Amino acid sequence: ERERERERERDSRTDAQCDPFEHLSQNSKQTKKKLAVEDGITEWQSPELVGGENPYKPPSLIDLLENFPEINPKWEPMCRPEPFETEEEMCTRAARVARILADSCFPSDVLIVSHAPCNIAIGLGLEGLDLKEARGRTKIEPWPLGGLTRFTRDSVGESSRWELAESCATGHLSAHWREGKQRWTLPALR
Repeated sequence: ERERERERERDSRTDAQCDPFEHLSQNSKQTKKKLAVEDGITEWQSPELVGGENPYKPPSLIDLLENFPEINPKWEPMCRPEPFETEEEMCTRAARVARILADSCFPSDVLIVSHAPCNIAIGLGLEGLDLKEARGRTKIEPWPLGGLTRFTRDSVGESSRWELAESCATGHLSAHWREGKQRWTLPALR
Protein backbone atom coordinates (compact mmCIF):
# COMPACT_ATOMS: atom_id res chain seq x y z
CA GLU A 1 0.00 0.00 0.00
CA ARG A 2 2.79 2.42 0.93
CA GLU A 3 4.60 1.63 -2.35
CA ARG A 4 1.44 2.41 -4.35
CA GLU A 5 1.07 5.70 -2.50
CA ARG A 6 4.67 6.66 -3.34
CA GLU A 7 4.09 5.72 -6.97
CA ARG A 8 0.95 7.90 -7.12
CA GLU A 9 2.88 10.79 -5.58
CA ARG A 10 5.71 10.34 -8.08
CA ASP A 11 3.23 10.23 -10.98
CA SER A 12 1.52 13.44 -9.85
CA ARG A 13 4.84 15.26 -9.50
CA THR A 14 5.69 17.83 -12.12
CA ASP A 15 9.21 17.76 -13.56
CA ALA A 16 8.98 20.42 -16.26
CA GLN A 17 7.32 23.81 -16.41
CA CYS A 18 6.36 25.34 -19.73
CA ASP A 19 4.40 28.35 -20.78
CA PRO A 20 0.98 27.80 -22.38
CA PHE A 21 2.01 28.37 -25.99
CA GLU A 22 1.56 25.09 -27.85
CA HIS A 23 5.00 24.85 -29.46
CA LEU A 24 6.61 25.03 -26.01
CA SER A 25 4.43 22.17 -24.83
CA GLN A 26 5.66 20.24 -27.88
CA ASN A 27 9.29 21.02 -27.03
CA SER A 28 8.80 20.08 -23.38
CA LYS A 29 7.14 16.82 -24.42
CA GLN A 30 10.48 15.68 -25.86
CA THR A 31 11.87 15.47 -22.32
CA LYS A 32 9.44 12.67 -21.35
CA LYS A 33 8.66 14.50 -18.12
CA LYS A 34 5.39 15.37 -16.44
CA LEU A 35 4.52 18.91 -17.56
CA ALA A 36 2.90 21.83 -15.83
CA VAL A 37 1.62 24.80 -17.77
CA GLU A 38 2.78 27.86 -15.84
CA ASP A 39 1.37 31.13 -17.14
CA GLY A 40 3.87 33.06 -14.99
CA ILE A 41 6.66 32.20 -17.43
CA THR A 42 4.67 32.98 -20.57
CA GLU A 43 5.85 35.20 -23.42
CA TRP A 44 6.52 38.88 -22.71
CA GLN A 45 3.14 40.58 -23.06
CA SER A 46 4.31 43.39 -25.32
CA PRO A 47 2.46 44.56 -28.46
CA GLU A 48 5.44 43.60 -30.66
CA LEU A 49 5.56 40.01 -29.45
CA VAL A 50 1.92 39.05 -28.89
CA GLY A 51 0.14 40.67 -31.79
CA GLY A 52 -0.43 44.39 -31.23
CA GLU A 53 -3.97 45.61 -30.62
CA ASN A 54 -5.42 42.09 -30.80
CA PRO A 55 -3.03 40.03 -28.66
CA TYR A 56 -2.64 36.36 -29.39
CA LYS A 57 -4.00 34.22 -26.60
CA PRO A 58 -2.36 30.86 -25.97
CA PRO A 59 -4.55 27.75 -26.05
CA SER A 60 -6.57 26.95 -22.95
CA LEU A 61 -5.45 24.17 -20.64
CA ILE A 62 -8.34 21.98 -21.78
CA ASP A 63 -7.26 22.39 -25.42
CA LEU A 64 -3.63 21.61 -24.56
CA LEU A 65 -4.66 18.49 -22.63
CA GLU A 66 -6.28 17.04 -25.74
CA ASN A 67 -2.89 16.95 -27.48
CA PHE A 68 -0.56 16.62 -24.50
CA PRO A 69 -1.86 14.10 -21.93
CA GLU A 70 1.41 14.41 -19.98
CA ILE A 71 0.31 17.86 -18.77
CA ASN A 72 -0.63 17.90 -15.10
CA PRO A 73 -4.26 19.11 -15.09
CA LYS A 74 -4.12 19.85 -11.35
CA TRP A 75 -1.38 22.48 -11.63
CA GLU A 76 -2.56 25.97 -10.70
CA PRO A 77 -0.53 28.76 -12.35
CA MET A 78 0.97 31.29 -9.97
CA CYS A 79 -0.05 34.28 -12.05
CA ARG A 80 -1.65 35.13 -15.38
CA PRO A 81 -0.03 38.15 -17.02
CA GLU A 82 -2.23 40.33 -19.17
CA PRO A 83 -1.25 42.47 -22.14
CA PHE A 84 0.50 44.80 -21.97
CA GLU A 85 3.47 44.86 -19.62
CA THR A 86 6.79 46.68 -19.65
CA GLU A 87 10.10 44.94 -20.11
CA GLU A 88 10.86 45.49 -16.42
CA GLU A 89 7.47 44.07 -15.32
CA MET A 90 8.05 40.95 -17.44
CA CYS A 91 11.54 40.48 -16.00
CA THR A 92 10.30 40.81 -12.44
CA ARG A 93 7.42 38.38 -13.08
CA ALA A 94 9.43 35.66 -14.83
CA ALA A 95 12.36 35.78 -12.39
CA ARG A 96 10.07 35.67 -9.35
CA VAL A 97 8.05 32.71 -10.66
CA ALA A 98 11.22 30.80 -11.65
CA ARG A 99 12.76 31.25 -8.19
CA ILE A 100 9.56 29.96 -6.56
CA LEU A 101 9.49 26.97 -8.93
CA ALA A 102 13.15 26.15 -8.28
CA ASP A 103 12.77 26.47 -4.50
CA SER A 104 9.70 24.24 -4.50
CA CYS A 105 11.61 21.47 -6.31
CA PHE A 106 14.93 21.67 -4.45
CA PRO A 107 17.03 19.50 -4.34
CA SER A 108 15.50 18.05 -7.52
CA ASP A 109 16.04 19.68 -10.88
CA VAL A 110 13.39 21.68 -12.68
CA LEU A 111 13.17 22.26 -16.41
CA ILE A 112 11.65 25.60 -17.40
CA VAL A 113 10.70 26.03 -21.06
CA SER A 114 9.74 29.49 -22.28
CA HIS A 115 10.48 32.16 -24.89
CA ALA A 116 13.76 34.08 -25.14
CA PRO A 117 12.56 37.21 -23.25
CA CYS A 118 11.42 35.18 -20.24
CA ASN A 119 14.42 32.86 -20.39
CA ILE A 120 16.75 35.87 -20.26
CA ALA A 121 14.70 37.41 -17.42
CA ILE A 122 14.88 34.13 -15.49
CA GLY A 123 18.64 34.03 -16.01
CA LEU A 124 19.03 37.60 -14.77
CA GLY A 125 16.94 36.79 -11.71
CA LEU A 126 19.03 33.74 -10.89
CA GLU A 127 22.17 35.83 -11.32
CA GLY A 128 20.69 38.24 -8.77
CA LEU A 129 20.51 41.13 -11.24
CA ASP A 130 17.56 43.35 -11.97
CA LEU A 131 17.07 44.77 -15.44
CA LYS A 132 18.49 48.22 -14.56
CA GLU A 133 21.84 46.83 -13.43
CA ALA A 134 22.17 43.89 -15.84
CA ARG A 135 23.68 45.56 -18.91
CA GLY A 136 27.39 44.80 -18.95
CA ARG A 137 27.17 42.63 -15.82
CA THR A 138 25.15 39.60 -16.93
CA LYS A 139 26.77 36.43 -18.18
CA ILE A 140 23.61 35.56 -20.12
CA GLU A 141 24.24 35.78 -23.85
CA PRO A 142 21.72 36.69 -26.56
CA TRP A 143 19.37 33.73 -26.75
CA PRO A 144 19.43 31.43 -29.82
CA LEU A 145 16.43 29.41 -30.97
CA GLY A 146 16.40 26.23 -28.90
CA GLY A 147 19.22 27.38 -26.62
CA LEU A 148 19.58 25.84 -23.18
CA THR A 149 20.99 27.55 -20.12
CA ARG A 150 21.69 25.67 -16.91
CA PHE A 151 22.11 27.02 -13.40
CA THR A 152 23.14 24.99 -10.36
CA ARG A 153 23.12 25.54 -6.59
CA ASP A 154 23.74 23.46 -3.53
CA SER A 155 21.28 24.97 -1.04
CA VAL A 156 18.00 26.85 -0.83
CA GLY A 157 17.21 30.11 0.93
CA GLU A 158 18.56 33.62 1.18
CA SER A 159 22.20 32.54 1.37
CA SER A 160 22.03 30.19 -1.63
CA ARG A 161 23.94 31.28 -4.70
CA TRP A 162 23.16 30.25 -8.25
CA GLU A 163 26.07 29.41 -10.55
CA LEU A 164 25.78 29.68 -14.33
CA ALA A 165 26.90 26.24 -15.52
CA GLU A 166 26.05 26.59 -19.22
CA SER A 167 24.71 29.50 -21.28
CA CYS A 168 22.64 29.24 -24.47
CA ALA A 169 23.99 25.81 -25.41
CA THR A 170 22.84 24.47 -28.77
CA GLY A 171 24.83 21.21 -28.95
CA HIS A 172 21.64 19.18 -28.55
CA LEU A 173 20.21 20.62 -31.79
CA SER A 174 20.65 19.08 -35.21
CA ALA A 175 22.64 20.27 -38.23
CA HIS A 176 22.65 24.01 -38.94
CA TRP A 177 20.63 24.84 -35.81
CA ARG A 178 23.66 23.95 -33.70
CA GLU A 179 25.32 27.23 -34.58
CA GLY A 180 22.68 29.19 -32.66
CA LYS A 181 20.25 30.78 -35.13
CA GLN A 182 18.37 34.03 -34.57
CA ARG A 183 19.99 35.15 -31.32
CA TRP A 184 17.80 37.59 -29.41
CA THR A 185 18.22 39.73 -26.33
CA LEU A 186 16.17 42.18 -24.30
CA PRO A 187 16.12 45.78 -25.56
CA ALA A 188 17.60 47.00 -22.26
CA LEU A 189 20.65 44.74 -22.77
CA ARG A 190 21.43 45.88 -26.33
